Amino acid sequence: MYNGIQVLRFFAAFVVLIYHSFRTFNPGELYGFTKIATNNFSFGVDIFFVISGFVIYISFHKRPKKPFHFLIDRVIRIAPLYWVFTFIVAFMTLADPSITPSTGFEIHNFANSLFFIPSPNPAGGVMPILPVGWTLNYEVVFYSVFIACTIVNRKLIILNTSIILGFFCLVSHVGYAYEFYSLPNMLEFSLGMILGFLTLNTRILAYNGEKWPLLIIIPVICFMCSPLELNNFIIYGIPSFIMIAILIKVEKGIRIPKRISALGDYSYSLYLCHKPVLYFMVYLTHTYALDINILILISIISSIILSILTYNYIDKPLRIAFKNLISKRFHYI
Repeated sequence: MYNGIQVLRFFAAFVVLIYHSFRTFNPGELYGFTKIATNNFSFGVDIFFVISGFVIYISFHKRPKKPFHFLIDRVIRIAPLYWVFTFIVAFMTLADPSITPSTGFEIHNFANSLFFIPSPNPAGGVMPILPVGWTLNYEVVFYSVFIACTIVNRKLIILNTSIILGFFCLVSHVGYAYEFYSLPNMLEFSLGMILGFLTLNTRILAYNGEKWPLLIIIPVICFMCSPLELNNFIIYGIPSFIMIAILIKVEKGIRIPKRISALGDYSYSLYLCHKPVLYFMVYLTHTYALDINILILISIISSIILSILTYNYIDKPLRIAFKNLISKRFHYI
């Protein structure tokens, strides 16, 4: 894995954590930062989508597998930990609905959440019981479309996948499931695949001995934090593409300590666990009079610590267990 992209993965999860923390507790304006955090820091999701497109394309071409096996690998990667936190949020919602204002429990929505099927949430909108899981619904669609396109014509994977994903963006008025998938974020997977193609088949992103492109990342992030009211694909997706392209290009020219690049391993668990942490903090506000800024700080620190523990003691063991189980069942390694 590219070390620069590993660090960017953690950064993406971290800004989403800040985004939800500030929106949950709504602190006073902090020199303009609160407005940026609550309006713009959702761009972490867009970074994830572009990285996902890149990783899937690179993985499929560097380590070719049968389509079914490749799909199973991806499901094992995202499903077990997602199921764990889905059950945790379901329990919290049933125990005290007042601490989970952004979601609600309804058996049909709960069942659909486990199978990555969009359905109306009792709290409003179309989303899983674990709200951040909506992005995994997008991921699963991307995986499915990508795999289908590899079966049809491997040479035209990017084109065919992009056409189908683009179709989802156009059918926004045909039922709630279709409307759910109509966000332009869907096309950000295509940006990642393009980066994968350029990396494997051209010298455009090859390191040329210059590190100055890293400086471009600063104005790119500033652009993503701007108050411009533009399509997410334009204000978040394309800048994410630029940042990842830069990190790929300078990968061989920068040395990132292993402890820093390892942060990327915790990004997925951080992304999933921070919502339950915030719900628990809401519960504490019902019992104790706590300063909002201290609550946010505790939430951020607790989420990071929990993500590290979750990755090491739940995520990895679960993935190994599921892989061993499926390997025996389908004679697949």
